[in-house]
Amino acid sequence: MTHRHTTPTTLSVVHVVPFSHLDLFWAGTREECLSRGNYIISRALDLLEQYEDFTYLIETVNFLQHYVECYPHETARIKRLAASGRLELAPLWSAIYQNLPGGETLARNALYAKRYVRRHFDKDPQTAHFADLPGYTPQYPQIAQLAGIKRVVMSRGGPVETPLFIWQGLDGAKILSYYTPLGYAVMALEGNWHQDYAAMLAGGTEKALSQSFQTDSYPHLTHWGCDLHAPDENLILNVRQWNQDKEAKLLFSTPSHYFASVSGVEGLTVLKGEIPSAWPNIESSWPDLWPEDLPCESALQMAEFLSAFCLLKGWKDYPQRELEDAWKALLDGMDHNQNAQGGERADRDKLQLKRYSRYAAERIINRMAWRLAAQVPMPKPDQFPIVVFNSMSWRRAGIATGRAVVYGTPRSNDVEAFKSGMKLVNDLGETVPYVPLIRYEGVSIAMEIAFPVDEIPAAGYRTWYLMPGHNPIHEAQTCQIHIDGMIEKKSAGESIWLDPRRNIGQDTYENRFFRLSVDRVTGDVSVEDRRSGHLLLEKMRVMGVEERGGNYIANMTPSGREFPALIDSVETLDNNKIWCRLKLSGSICNMPLTQTITLYHDYPEIQLENEIDWQGPRWMRLQQLFPYVGQGETVRYGVPYGQVTYPGTIPVSQGKLEDEIPLAERDKLRLCRHWVDVGNESTGLTIACDHRMWELEGKLLRSYMIRGISHSFVVKRHEDDTLEAIARPPAGKYRFVYTIRPRNDSLAESASYRCGWELNRPLLVTAVGGTNNKGSLPARAGLFDLTESSLVSTAFKKAEEGESLVLRAFEAAGRKSQMPIPKIEGFTVSETDILEEARHQPNSCRPFEVKTLIFDSTQK
Repeated sequence: MTHRHTTPTTLSVVHVVPFSHLDLFWAGTREECLSRGNYIISRALDLLEQYEDFTYLIETVNFLQHYVECYPHETARIKRLAASGRLELAPLWSAIYQNLPGGETLARNALYAKRYVRRHFDKDPQTAHFADLPGYTPQYPQIAQLAGIKRVVMSRGGPVETPLFIWQGLDGAKILSYYTPLGYAVMALEGNWHQDYAAMLAGGTEKALSQSFQTDSYPHLTHWGCDLHAPDENLILNVRQWNQDKEAKLLFSTPSHYFASVSGVEGLTVLKGEIPSAWPNIESSWPDLWPEDLPCESALQMAEFLSAFCLLKGWKDYPQRELEDAWKALLDGMDHNQNAQGGERADRDKLQLKRYSRYAAERIINRMAWRLAAQVPMPKPDQFPIVVFNSMSWRRAGIATGRAVVYGTPRSNDVEAFKSGMKLVNDLGETVPYVPLIRYEGVSIAMEIAFPVDEIPAAGYRTWYLMPGHNPIHEAQTCQIHIDGMIEKKSAGESIWLDPRRNIGQDTYENRFFRLSVDRVTGDVSVEDRRSGHLLLEKMRVMGVEERGGNYIANMTPSGREFPALIDSVETLDNNKIWCRLKLSGSICNMPLTQTITLYHDYPEIQLENEIDWQGPRWMRLQQLFPYVGQGETVRYGVPYGQVTYPGTIPVSQGKLEDEIPLAERDKLRLCRHWVDVGNESTGLTIACDHRMWELEGKLLRSYMIRGISHSFVVKRHEDDTLEAIARPPAGKYRFVYTIRPRNDSLAESASYRCGWELNRPLLVTAVGGTNNKGSLPARAGLFDLTESSLVSTAFKKAEEGESLVLRAFEAAGRKSQMPIPKIEGFTVSETDILEEARHQPNSCRPFEVKTLIFDSTQK
């Protein structure tokens, strides 16, 4: 790292970037914000034509697209002004967070924006402008570089001492970056630049500029604009008058113009790491809204994978437009705002966008999975296929859950042979036990079942068959169970209960891998790894931490009181050849709570599922505590396209604005992507999670599930002029799932981070009720296999243009490796970028490098 030593001097020039922060859902509903954007863009275009020294930035493309859809005749004017360089267009579709989305979502945000601007306006936007984003993922420099973005402007949390710096990604990619010390809104909110010159001078602009920029070693940048602010003619006139009166000159500029002015500056500081979110509470205060984007991303990935699979097998109707629309709906739904002036309608709009994205993807999934499943062999009329799809790049094993169905021949209700028993066999004819979760009878028989699967091909599928026979599910048990107060008399084959006049103790559950101790009074759960003999977790519990109200952004002041869950009962749900499940029932802060813990017969991991019946308002943080007592205390966690070793932050970063959580809290809180790991290089514990907010405090890991708040930014004003705060979250049942997987090797060698991807990219089970028996597919097949590597695939899809196919994966373990090059018959493979434009020979993979391969057809 290179440090620049400077002394404060008088500023000579400051670049002023006029723009509007184009929020969705903040100052109104989605349509209200977009229509306000129409006025803003129209006003900016008029001023650009009227004043040749004026410049303007349109920071997101979703507002630009809406404007052009409403006023198609304006395309030519925008194109002309963009060509002049005074109107800058953005390489970002929507103003999404960086710490919450997945890597693929961040990539699509750039891809769709760049393609739209290029296609409609013949411009290639290369500067990403992030106004009001409260955190930055450490891999964005690489994402930007691969998407043709060469420069970044930050407005929160950056390095105040070195605002112009080189930001380096985990893989070594570098991008020129600038952090605006004044923030994005100060000039517009406090400077009075939209009023006359005297009012502007009284607004304190000169003082703000002199105090914020401590060096004149290079020019600086500030904004004029705020949330849906429109540009005003007085701004232009005041800047002209200022430049006549003041020594420090203000230059209307764009981000690209600014970076051109500093392109020759040498010796810039190189900074590497994450800027943790200053608003991590977003997800836990909106458990009804924000966690929905994780299954959206999963569904889109599966939909693209199955559609590409079908394309390779002869179907030509790849749903390109449907998928792009679904991605764009998700991007708009992940805009960084909620619960403001738009009220409940705006939150509903936001949730509907995510649900539309997910449902659109699931419709495609069903269509493509049914096609493929219809092609697998059905050896006999009474052997009904169950096809299990795996979209990830490694061979998978685990428990699959889904439907199964049988029909008679020729009458669908002729299923007498199945009523006496049904067995499940794999494609090798081996009988596999299954748990019938739900059974439906009417016309025939349909079931929801859970069954163990193994050796599912990477990026492929495998078939099981339901047929008449015996299900061996009860021929063995997963756990030896010792219930407190009960003694087994093995000679008599019965159990007796001890005298009830005694203290209550613990139940224990032991399988081949773990010894689980459950305190029947407190509900505390301890986990011992039987293979190593080491205790891993001691007194794992659900805890409520009381606050003094608080909001979802910055105020999370605790009251000092904590409330553990109260347990009413511990019961064993089932104990068979697949799993042993136990349920703890009780309450947390007078709200019903159930914990379901699953130990498996064949898999060395534990699933924990919490369901909370939130009956708010409560000013509580509800947390799942994981007190790790094993060896080592290094904490790592997943981020988009990589991982971070805690704390892993950019030095001298993290701003101190009033609407950001205090630095002491921010230092511990992280948004973690799919998994968290604690331990050392030889042993440890990986915890997969279907939500993202964690508090990391030594070896104690706290997962935030729900956080109740007493107020939000906006208030309701009633007719009698009284104000009503809006509390969150709404009442309802919320579910949180974890996978606990120990490791007895390094994180890299064990690849235990895969458990996070497996939890959030579940296997897809498709039941087949019959075929024409002329199918063209085998009982199992895969497209490519990266199992022996440390790469994680995030997309397999049709290229944006032409008939090529695209595979994207990233190196997940932090070590240099060779990427196995998949071979697809009839295609040649090259390495490309996110924009799918470059072509060169694939080479070795740097630690945490994102690789995009493109398969071009050899058929002309």
